Amino acid sequence: MKTKKRTEFMKRQLTLTLVAGLMLFTGANAQAAVFSAANLSLLPADNTVISGEAFELELFLDAADAPGSRPGLFGGEIVVDYDPVLFSFVSFSTQGTSTLFSGPSAGSQGGRQTVTLGFENAPEIGVVGIFEFVALGPAGSGGSFGLADADEFFGTFVSYLPTVQAFYPGFTGAEVAIVPLPAAAWLFASALGLIVVWRRQPQA
Repeated sequence: MKTKKRTEFMKRQLTLTLVAGLMLFTGANAQAAVFSAANLSLLPADNTVISGEAFELELFLDAADAPGSRPGLFGGEIVVDYDPVLFSFVSFSTQGTSTLFSGPSAGSQGGRQTVTLGFENAPEIGVVGIFEFVALGPAGSGGSFGLADADEFFGTFVSYLPTVQAFYPGFTGAEVAIVPLPAAAWLFASALGLIVVWRRQPQA
């Protein structure tokens, strides 16, 4: 199964390389035809996260202006980068019709941790999948999540229908601030602890 998946991945990369090479050969007019206002974004469920707790980032695709038929199917390979002192990657789960053809795989670049994955069969507009991270940094800190094409030279994004066509979306990362556990939660936890201790005391 892994060999078959690897073969499909290599075929895909070869196809993308050939498409990009054809574009370079035929000139700027052909290249301009596949640039679009499509965009891929990281959307946090909340811009503030609690230190020590898990949080989610949605990978959202808007390919309404990408080439191809409608409804269409789209795919590509992305890399997310972040500060490993502040955050830790937990998992990625696809949503809807989207599937993975590679990854997620961890790495590092320029002192930042990276997560790379390739997806396909995504609808033109919607959540491709959800990243889960844990906030490691202290309250009052915060950091950014970068998002980019895994191959910024040739590009990896394609519209599959009616035929394979390359396109080059924009990318928008995310900013997240780490905050302390709210005071109300501390008070509730303290009160709960006192109740547990009281119940454990022997009754006269």
